[in-house]
Amino acid sequence: MSAPAGADRRRDRGALLAVACVTFLVFAFTLRLDFVATWDDGIYILGNENIRQLSLATVGWAITAVQHLWAPVTWLSFAVDHAIWGLDPFGFHLTNAVCHALAAGLVAWLALEVLQAASPGLPRRTSRVVALAAALVWALHPLRVESVAWVSERKDVLSGLLGLLAVLAYLGYARSPAGPGRRWGAYGLALACYALSLGAKSALVTLPLALLLLDWVPLRRFGAEGLRALLLEKLPFFLLAGVVTAITFVPFQGAGLSLQESGLESRALIALRSTWDYLGMSLWPSGLSPFYLHPIRASLQDPAFLLPSLGTLALTAAALWQARRRPALAATWLAYLVLLAPGLMATQVSDTAMADRFTYLPAIPLTLLLAAGLGALADRVRAPAGLAVAGAVALGVLVTLSVLTVRQISYWQDDVTLWTRAIDVRPHFSGRIYFMRATAHEQRGDLKSALVDVDEALAIATAKRYGRLQDLHTKRARIRKQAGDLAGALADYSQALATESSPDLRAMLLAERAEVHRGLGQADLADEDLRQAAQPAQR
Repeated sequence: MSAPAGADRRRDRGALLAVACVTFLVFAFTLRLDFVATWDDGIYILGNENIRQLSLATVGWAITAVQHLWAPVTWLSFAVDHAIWGLDPFGFHLTNAVCHALAAGLVAWLALEVLQAASPGLPRRTSRVVALAAALVWALHPLRVESVAWVSERKDVLSGLLGLLAVLAYLGYARSPAGPGRRWGAYGLALACYALSLGAKSALVTLPLALLLLDWVPLRRFGAEGLRALLLEKLPFFLLAGVVTAITFVPFQGAGLSLQESGLESRALIALRSTWDYLGMSLWPSGLSPFYLHPIRASLQDPAFLLPSLGTLALTAAALWQARRRPALAATWLAYLVLLAPGLMATQVSDTAMADRFTYLPAIPLTLLLAAGLGALADRVRAPAGLAVAGAVALGVLVTLSVLTVRQISYWQDDVTLWTRAIDVRPHFSGRIYFMRATAHEQRGDLKSALVDVDEALAIATAKRYGRLQDLHTKRARIRKQAGDLAGALADYSQALATESSPDLRAMLLAERAEVHRGLGQADLADEDLRQAAQPAQR
């Protein structure tokens, strides 16, 4: 390696390290956050006995367990954290922040490689600065906060880190002029990293399609090797994606909304609007929330769905129309859609229409397009004054994003602050978020605030004709019982039992109501409730 080339490599490594360090410093604010016990952290970490040890049994459980998803690499990372830190949230947040910082460095590396492939005449120093700036825009954007600050979303940062390694290894394979041994070694590394990425989260099941888009732009392999050869080359990637899709999505086909509840038209409109909204949130990150309520039904007659859907379709049509003249634009937009697709499908087994975390990986193609645009601008603006202005603007954008991100991190301090944020963004809209904050207040022992929230949740659910009001009456009954309001608890238990049809749930409610009856001195009624509660067990 020549001295200039060696110096360039050292500067490249320095730039990547700088991106990782800056990212870690901003996200170090997550290290003082607590777990979100009311939302997945309670299930995946605090109440998960399987991560309490590191053993072959733990590995076996991680590989075979499907808790809402198949993620053995993520489960094992939690087990490692627990072995080191116990249940101290600091250590779990530290791992998330480190993974995200490393991913940021890899995004800068990927941007640098793509720039050099797309614009080989661009000076290395310019490419380096542009890649660094673009990667920091991705890493410091407030939309990244949910994936990093929420410990359960270790899935995102770990899958993203391993997926980026897979893409970089694939680029090394595709661009390598070396002998077949070294070239196929890079291919094997890419496949191995991809398998591990899928083992952290199935979000990258569409990555093989994104690799084909990389073959098109900027690698320009279609003309040289042909589509058929490139498809055969990706066959192992497609097979891995197919297996993980079957493991992850097939078991939950009936878990989401039925077609009677949300038809094909509604699902398509919700997906199209979410795609448009994600793009808008990337450009203007305002009003970000941990919870976006699924509308269930959408109609072409509703401008709130029609206009964003038309916008998404128009952008797609424009990108395809410009595919010959501006292939980078078309490839970027298609890659964005391809990587976003699993998140859009995930909303069908969820009560949310969208989530900030679903942008973690899809935003990377937009970042690469930003890098290409900045590179073209830097190539045209040669005057020192122009470059200084551009640098000042870039710095201002990064500082602004950092401030917004630190503020967004503060909303994840604990359960109460998180659900308060969701309520502040859209108050009196979703009973679910009031229910969740009521649970958080209850866990804190603030029963007065919990009752206020569950009353609001019940009022919203009643107005929306929610089908399971008994769940809310049960919640309020338990809070009232803890607060010593036995008469109020009795009324709520009775209302819940009036509509509950599940024998197991009825038995539980009857047993709980029996305790209230006994507390009120109504021994005969308590005995009758216990007698009825025992009947399902006798059948």
